[in-house]
Amino acid sequence: MLAFGTAQQRARYLGGIARGEIVFSESISEPGAASSLKAIRTTARRDGADWVITGRKTHVNLGHQSDVTLVYAITEDGLTAFLVDTDLPGVSSVQTTPIGLRMLPTADMAFDEVRVPGSAVLGQVGAGLDTFLTTFNISRLGNASELIGYGRRALAQATAYAQG
Repeated sequence: MLAFGTAQQRARYLGGIARGEIVFSESISEPGAASSLKAIRTTARRDGADWVITGRKTHVNLGHQSDVTLVYAITEDGLTAFLVDTDLPGVSSVQTTPIGLRMLPTADMAFDEVRVPGSAVLGQVGAGLDTFLTTFNISRLGNASELIGYGRRALAQATAYAQG
């Protein structure tokens, strides 16, 4: 978000996210499409100065708890990222049972004709792939450090068991 957010977006979200007052999620994966950006069906269409987003997302970490979610949608100009407040009319979520490590709750999220202002675009219209790759690469650093921690704990437990 730092690389792409406007001054208004940074002022509105970053401080609250950093202090834990605003819960953030990313709505990428879709039923039947997984995280393939080429196969997503969520759309956003212009309506005056606003955008109207329609689609479904699945396996959204902290989706049910989030205050704002980063939604990737197809526009007439291509893949675009939007910051969507989850209390807007048309946004709904259902908590689901997570897959994998189950460290975070997951949700399925629906966006039914959700109207957002033009200022909700993160980055440039049609340049959502750039936004995605930047956030994805940063999140992988967190994943790597988490897995190093798991590996260290597993090694310590295995060593204690073998000595035991």
